[in-house]
Amino acid sequence: MNSSAPYKINWLNLEQVGYFESIGIGGLAGCKHRFIQRNLEEDLRVLKVNNIRHLLLLCDTVELDRFGLSISCFYEFELHHYPCEYGLFPSIEVMMDLIRKIFQIIEAGEKCLIMSRDGLGRSCVVGAVLVLHTNESSSYNEVYSLMKRSVDPRAIQTVKQYNFLVDFRQLRDEYTAICATQDIYDRHISR
Repeated sequence: MNSSAPYKINWLNLEQVGYFESIGIGGLAGCKHRFIQRNLEEDLRVLKVNNIRHLLLLCDTVELDRFGLSISCFYEFELHHYPCEYGLFPSIEVMMDLIRKIFQIIEAGEKCLIMSRDGLGRSCVVGAVLVLHTNESSSYNEVYSLMKRSVDPRAIQTVKQYNFLVDFRQLRDEYTAICATQDIYDRHISR
């Protein structure tokens, strides 16, 4: 990827729940790292042309600095920062918060972009989890294959990321049960 290639947005297909081209997955706009030499102004222009207003950034500030960027580079957008270590994925608590945030954005009729260094790994895990969460009939293998076909064969980059997809629904259900129990406990204590 170099600065002459146009910025690529991989649109996540959530048509089955009424959202077409609302959630994009992409690399870090303006990233300068090894063979990646993106032009920040051109990349941000592409985001604006595609009516993307919200950026869900998964890189941490150390990574941004390494790539010649800072949080302030994205001042023209609503930035939602969810730092996550390269090669990993957000915890189930953070993932559920991300899902809530993404649905708040798209239910308001706006578009968002899930962004990590190269638009693979972390951002694809979030995208795959959104599909698993919204389409209970899809298996993790189907979603894994979908991400490989629609984004890149390297969409899910590590065994840990793949295992998270395998375990997501169970983790989500356990997390939801714990939150419900905590909510009941909190209401009982407040009386």
